[in-house]
Amino acid sequence: MLQGSGAACATLKKQQVPVSFTPAPIPELNFDVPKARKVPSGAASGGNVPTAVAKVKITVPVAIGNLAELEAQLTKGLAYAFGHSAGQSGWSEEQGNSPSAVQPQSSASSSSSDGEQAAVAATAKVEPAAKHRAANGVEYFVCGDPKGAFDTIVSLTQQRKQQLLAADAEASLYFGTPQHMFYYAEGSIGISISGGSVTFFYPRSLRDHSATINLITWRMVKAYGLPVRPTTKRLSTGADQVEVTHELAHEQLSVCLLPGSRHAVRLPMTETLVVKDTPLFDFLASNPQMHVVADFVTTYPVPQLHFRPNVLEHPELLVTILMRNAPGVRPAAAPRTAGS
Repeated sequence: MLQGSGAACATLKKQQVPVSFTPAPIPELNFDVPKARKVPSGAASGGNVPTAVAKVKITVPVAIGNLAELEAQLTKGLAYAFGHSAGQSGWSEEQGNSPSAVQPQSSASSSSSDGEQAAVAATAKVEPAAKHRAANGVEYFVCGDPKGAFDTIVSLTQQRKQQLLAADAEASLYFGTPQHMFYYAEGSIGISISGGSVTFFYPRSLRDHSATINLITWRMVKAYGLPVRPTTKRLSTGADQVEVTHELAHEQLSVCLLPGSRHAVRLPMTETLVVKDTPLFDFLASNPQMHVVADFVTTYPVPQLHFRPNVLEHPELLVTILMRNAPGVRPAAAPRTAGS
């Protein structure tokens, strides 16, 4: 399942040098600030990223008799001037170093504060999808491209496949699980009736991205007293025509995703035909029903359904729920022969 991501830029603010004593001041001194290390894009990309050398003027009141204290105060002043805590290394040690020449610090030995790590994370950008064009003119988009020739999965040797599966538990589980039909997890989708005695009931629900109308079984209609009316609509499933006599009075009903949660979305029910009981589902959700939440299903590493509660105001908000991977179809009964 894939999504765009916005990036926020965190700006470190300049602060005044803290002064808690008033010894004799020293004259203003000019210092060349070393080149800044570009954390998100420098060392990671390996490219030559241009850097700038800035000059600052800073006055540090300190007793001249102690050179070590003078050096410490100047270092502290520079750090505060550029938003770094004293003693933290946010700059390359030599002015001639380019970002690509500086080795990034490991997370175990890094002296960066939590705030700085959060700032780096906030400014890190997700790689945008790159646009490509096939030889026949078809346009497509790619993320995470290895940027060179690569083998497709069908060209891997059996030995190589086994090595990769042994090292990847998610892939091993995925390829070891047959795929059937994907149902909403129990309790993740509910139906409610306006003015009904039951707030929600939770039918065994199937999401069908080929359906243009909802379906519900007579068993559900009778169990919860759902309002129905006669219909002249006809239901086509492939080459078969299914006899349908009634539809729900859907204006009195709603379908809710994740009822009771912070991300619950209650959708007015769209047209729904009543069909005879089937082992496949109690309720089948169609494309018109879920169109407003722009839902889609991904199958790797496990079946998941993704939807957007408010694609207009919060297009970056994507909610994911697990799906049940179930055969759905019961074994067909053996045909009865004459006399049996």
